[in-house]
Amino acid sequence: MDSVVSSITYAYYRWSLENNLDGGLGDNHHFDILPVINIPEERLNLRTETLYLLQKRRIDPSLLIFRNEIHLNRLHEQGKLHITLVDHNVLEGKNEALGDAVVGVIDHHKDEGQYLFAETRIIESTGSCTTLIAREILNSCLRILDKNLAKILLAAIVLDTSNLDDTLGRPGIAIDKQIASSLMDIIQPKEYPQHQYRSNYFKELLEAKYDIENISSKDLLRRDYKEWVSNGIRYGISSVTVSLDEWVKKDTHLISLFLKRMRKKLLDLLVVMLMSYSSTLSRELIILTDQERLGEAIIQSLSASDLKLTSLKSSFETKAKIKDLCMLPSLEPNSTLGYLKKTTALYVFNQKNNLFSRKSLQPLLHQIFSKYSYENPEMENKVSERINFVCE
Repeated sequence: MDSVVSSITYAYYRWSLENNLDGGLGDNHHFDILPVINIPEERLNLRTETLYLLQKRRIDPSLLIFRNEIHLNRLHEQGKLHITLVDHNVLEGKNEALGDAVVGVIDHHKDEGQYLFAETRIIESTGSCTTLIAREILNSCLRILDKNLAKILLAAIVLDTSNLDDTLGRPGIAIDKQIASSLMDIIQPKEYPQHQYRSNYFKELLEAKYDIENISSKDLLRRDYKEWVSNGIRYGISSVTVSLDEWVKKDTHLISLFLKRMRKKLLDLLVVMLMSYSSTLSRELIILTDQERLGEAIIQSLSASDLKLTSLKSSFETKAKIKDLCMLPSLEPNSTLGYLKKTTALYVFNQKNNLFSRKSLQPLLHQIFSKYSYENPEMENKVSERINFVCE
């Protein structure tokens, strides 16, 4: 949600400035300012909380522009493209070639040190990127911030910060709180006190986010997925809003799905971050790789980090009762995508540090990979102990 809200609201803010609305600072450049949602259009239906917000705030999703609907490379070749990045600060993959078109960056992730020439470059550690967008709007001379826009901005902020929970030690939470308070002053709910209104709003959004009843396991794995390459190592991280036990009740062939996803995407490593929410947030972590030595190096580093990992090997075996590893050859006789290799390694953990979201884990993995050496030979061909237990 944070990326979508940031894109829509910042584009609206810049369009208002350029068109000199309400006494703004427009200079009449007469160019289009469009929010581009950096996912294929069909993926929006998987973002249940985002779709819920758009519908609740009466924004027609069909009016949005998605990455597969606009030819950015063609515009770039014609010299007609200026890009402002929101909720990330470096272009990846097919977008990397557009780097010299970047004129602005607004983000709350780790600063990768790119696009130092950008006219606007705001990178601060906050719980939500939308906080930084809302601050820009609040500090401007524009009078565009009505109750509906304030509610859109507030939604992304409270969802990204677990309703402004400062017990998790998030950096920049004081800024999130300050901006959320200013938005609440605009909303001025009459039916509830401000804190109760915000809590109810958060609960609504959370219920929408965790509503996965009609989403397949394949779609769960890809609905909030990001991919990177560090030191030649290609890895992807999926964030999934379900506990491992609940997911296994829905689908007992998860490992087969993970293997196929990893190999189809040509990944060296797949990470699945699971989070569930009852009265408190709980996190679990799954790591899968066909390179056992790489897996061992990662686990050694992560175990010494602030993640506070506890192995779920026994829980995975006795509670989850996943048997698809033993059944893979009969499941897919004409495919090798789901097969185990001798060096395949699977790791399953309970993550005690709930502060470590993907935003925190990815820079840590990048640091680990940047120091990884390929010089040592792979370990003897043997099935990893972490996988043997499933089929014993």
